[in-house]
Amino acid sequence: MFKKFFCPSKKNVPSSDEAKYPSGELLLSVIQKEYDYELARKSTLETRSGVVLTLSLSILTFVVTNIKMDKLLLLDTSKVMTIIFISFFILTVIISIGSLITSLILLIKVLLTYEYRRLELDDFNEEYGSFQKDIIAMALTKEYKNIVTANQKVNNDKTKFYRFGVYSAISLVISSILLYILSLSL
Repeated sequence: MFKKFFCPSKKNVPSSDEAKYPSGELLLSVIQKEYDYELARKSTLETRSGVVLTLSLSILTFVVTNIKMDKLLLLDTSKVMTIIFISFFILTVIISIGSLITSLILLIKVLLTYEYRRLELDDFNEEYGSFQKDIIAMALTKEYKNIVTANQKVNNDKTKFYRFGVYSAISLVISSILLYILSLSL
């Protein structure tokens, strides 16, 4: 990791009273906070997705146990209003099932483990421990910047999946309520 950011020869190291990167430690602390923010964002998205996923599955249970499809088949299909009612009922079932499947797929995508980058620990050794703090801080800052950039992309994708998963869950709730009301009319 560090080798690509500076040449580890002793002649490139400034004397003890001059720092090559005087703001290196400040930059490192800022980028570490950004890293922590992205990690917290990931955890929040996954926790929220789990809650909405549980809600979607409980609505599925509610729909399956409270909607009486067998009564739909007993209706007299010789009347136009009955055919419209059956068509609307079936359309609502299709919307519910589509919303459920979409919600489940998108929310599970949020929970799936994507490549979430972390700092590699191979270069934390005595050789690099002998360099000045500012040089190591700058090398760590550059590496953290690459990591945070990659993790932001992963989290942005998860945010999109979560948003559309929630919209699908809302559609599921609305269509399930409508289905329940319609099933009461049977």
